[in-house]
Amino acid sequence: FLLIFLQTLAFGSFKSIYYFKNPELSFSIENGDYRVYIKEPRYISKDQNGFKFYLPNFIKSYNLEILRVGSIGYISGYLSKNSRFFAQNIIENINENDLEYYTSNFSKNKKNQLSYLLNNKVIPYERFTSIIIEASNIPSSINNKLNKWIYFSFDKTNTVFNDLVYSYTMILDKKKIDTYVNNHFKIIQYQDIKFNKIHTYFMNLDKKNMIKKEKKKEIKKEIKKEIKKEIKKKVEKKEQKPVLPSYSLDIKRINEMIAFNKINSLNDKAIEFYKEKKYLKSRQLLEEALIQSDQSSVSTIYYNLGIIYSKINTVRSNQIAIDYFRSSDEKEAYFNLGIYNYIGLGIKENDKQAYKYFNLSAKKGFKRAKKNIEIMQKYKIGLK
Repeated sequence: FLLIFLQTLAFGSFKSIYYFKNPELSFSIENGDYRVYIKEPRYISKDQNGFKFYLPNFIKSYNLEILRVGSIGYISGYLSKNSRFFAQNIIENINENDLEYYTSNFSKNKKNQLSYLLNNKVIPYERFTSIIIEASNIPSSINNKLNKWIYFSFDKTNTVFNDLVYSYTMILDKKKIDTYVNNHFKIIQYQDIKFNKIHTYFMNLDKKNMIKKEKKKEIKKEIKKEIKKEIKKKVEKKEQKPVLPSYSLDIKRINEMIAFNKINSLNDKAIEFYKEKKYLKSRQLLEEALIQSDQSSVSTIYYNLGIIYSKINTVRSNQIAIDYFRSSDEKEAYFNLGIYNYIGLGIKENDKQAYKYFNLSAKKGFKRAKKNIEIMQKYKIGLK
């Protein structure tokens, strides 16, 4: 009990730069994207261990400006994605002249602060009179790794400021936010109706609401036709095209992982619900696992989500399944992408892409993909 209490104290003393449900978060539209900002400057006490800010998915840029109150003293500390920075690999020999480590403009710089943070690096700040923490032009490859807290831990032995004042701004991709909210949440009303979706997005960022509230229409949708029947119809329309020996999606298999942490446990619980045909509950757990996942787990979770959506078998659900399979490196995911491209299910028929994905699956040892490759090579389909 004492250990838990001490840990709570340690983690609870980081000032949160903004709160998900704080009514003082304001929204505007800037160049077609959402601009999110705190209305007026706020304060950080010197008595706290540091401060933290949350970087959500779909963020394009952010800017946090920290100033000393009354220009007294200086700020020293460590920026990290972990509050216990001392357990990580600190980047050595950095000083205030090494600006490449203190900025993140992904369109220009070769070294970016945010990239180092996501790779468990720690960036030290020594005797700074003010601090700006920012990133711009954040690419999707970085964006997909977010939904994380970033911590600044004060070095109490070298920090002599009174209090700090700060301002904070984020730019988020409006199109992606709107689409994501439409597909995953029940819209929450905001004082200005045009910001209902961005407001809903932030209201659902906390861990208590990570399990998605799907639209009623999507929940009520059931599988109307077997995928094999759909495939048969498409084959009949194209009699000149040979029937592949494994001419159906691989949707019976769902991949398990060794349950050595919370993320993998969520994945394995999702599999149990899948076997019981409780697909909505299975999908909710997988999406929660995806938000918390690292690179070692994300490929399997993407594949499993693709399976869930392919079971729904509507035009929209197949398109979502395709996106998840594209994000996975599983042999079954490549095989399913080959089927989707070969028959034109959810996307335009493309024999060349089908051959490419069957080949990727075959190289990973998937026998059904190897058979399909042999047939396509025999009839010279998708080779040019």
